[in-house]
Amino acid sequence: MFALAVGPSAKEGIDRFNRFETYRPITVGADGWADFAGVRIKLVEVTPTTDAKTFGGDPFVLTGGLTLWRVTITIEAPSTNALAGCAVKLEDKEGRIYGSDPSEVDAARLPYPGCMPEDDKAPPPFQVLNYFVMPESASPAAVRITRSTETPRYIRFPVGG
Repeated sequence: MFALAVGPSAKEGIDRFNRFETYRPITVGADGWADFAGVRIKLVEVTPTTDAKTFGGDPFVLTGGLTLWRVTITIEAPSTNALAGCAVKLEDKEGRIYGSDPSEVDAARLPYPGCMPEDDKAPPPFQVLNYFVMPESASPAAVRITRSTETPRYIRFPVGG
């Protein structure tokens, strides 16, 4: 009986929460910088790459019609962990979203994904690299940066023209 009484109201609450959490992109300034979570972020580059190495130092090669993309971001922040917990994602022209720690690169030696530099003593501004795997037929349209404490706001950097 309890499940029957609570079930409909729980679903209504979840539906209401999902409507409230409509994501809103932050506007990127004409200079390419965006203010987010108390820091400034700029997209530097989105490029296909072959610079990845295996843990043994050999070139890392993707197979099966996939391309490895490198996203470079500059962050001006008071500390290297100012954006701890952020997620960087790559959006393609079809609207599909790709995460920056795909299983296809498990054998590659890549920096930990996100918004923190490998050197935790790096002076500001510092750069971070994130890697993505997309089908060869896909093209990047935007880079998204989210952080759970900033939801529903996020940064959306358009890529290309």
